[in-house]
Amino acid sequence: MKRFIIAVLILLVLLQGTGFVTAAEPADYSKIIIMHLTINESGISEKSVEMRYGHAPNIESRSGDLRGTIKSSDGSAIREFDMWDPRYQLGDFLENDNNSSAYLSGYLVSSDTAEMTLILPYYENQMTFEVRDKETGILLKEVNMSQAITNFQTTYPEDPGGGLVPHLRIDGPTIYLITGIVLSILIMGMIITMIRKK
Repeated sequence: MKRFIIAVLILLVLLQGTGFVTAAEPADYSKIIIMHLTINESGISEKSVEMRYGHAPNIESRSGDLRGTIKSSDGSAIREFDMWDPRYQLGDFLENDNNSSAYLSGYLVSSDTAEMTLILPYYENQMTFEVRDKETGILLKEVNMSQAITNFQTTYPEDPGGGLVPHLRIDGPTIYLITGIVLSILIMGMIITMIRKK
């Protein structure tokens, strides 16, 4: 009988550990803003702006002649980064020279119009996004993100960053946590009972 009780105790301890590990994993509520723009000689036009769950790529590693700025509702800059003008495409090709072996050579192709897709991180206070010519500082486009943010908050009203405080939901991790606490109490009770019987 003792062996059975010990085996049950070991099983309960394992289940408790699983419950705590699973319950400790925080939910990921990271969000992004996706913009589809068109750029041509007359400027930049906005095609669509939407907000989704996701992770933005590293925007600081970019280079180019354009400067992007994410701004807060009070007009202050939250984040700035360089952007490549998509009308200019760089590439490589294998060039053959009669007097030497083949080698890679670079080329630049330009077009009058190009599509631009931007995936930006979301910050709780952000409201607009500006695109400027980096050299002259001239504003090429200002995109208001408020409608996309409002649409997202309407679709996901319980999102922690969506404007409303979420109420407690009994999901998988919460059940595991409650189960772990109950099993801990039971284990302690069984151990105390076994000690008293001795």
